[in-house]
This record gives sequence, C-alpha cells and structure tokens, in this order.
Amino acid sequence: MYLTTGDNTIVIRLVATEEELANADITVYIGNTNTRLSGVAIYIDGQYIGTTNSSGFLGIDGLSLGYHSGMAEKDGYVTVTF
Repeated sequence: MYLTTGDNTIVIRLVATEEELANADITVYIGNTNTRLSGVAIYIDGQYIGTTNSSGFLGIDGLSLGYHSGMAEKDGYVTVTF
C-alpha cells in the first residue's frame, strides 16, 4: 500500500499470523527506503487501532482471521486504504 504526498511515499507492510485470533504487525516506511514513519494513524474495519510509534511500528492483537479493510492517515499525506 502506498500513501503519497509530493516526493514522499509511505509504504505499509502488514504481516499477520495464522491463529484463531491473528496478531498483525504494521510497519510504515517512506518510499523504497528503510526510513520508518511515526505518527501514522491506523484504522481496521473503520475502528481506530492506534498510531505508529517512533520506529514506524504498530502491533495489533486479537484480529479475527479473514478479510479486513484498513486505512492509514497522517497530516501532510494522502489517506490510503488497504
């Protein structure tokens, strides 16, 4: 997923485990770099989950298995859905 503004692109990487209740890790990067972006608000199925920390990371516990919609937003960037 990409969230862009000007020359900046945010890349969202989502990794989930396969358990009855999944745990997912979201890490947000700027473009094709290894620079992580903090302060990105994450929503899953329309519910605010949290904001990425100073390492661009947000862990999610207890996510039910299946398909979910997501949204990431940060001031100064275009909101992206995934």
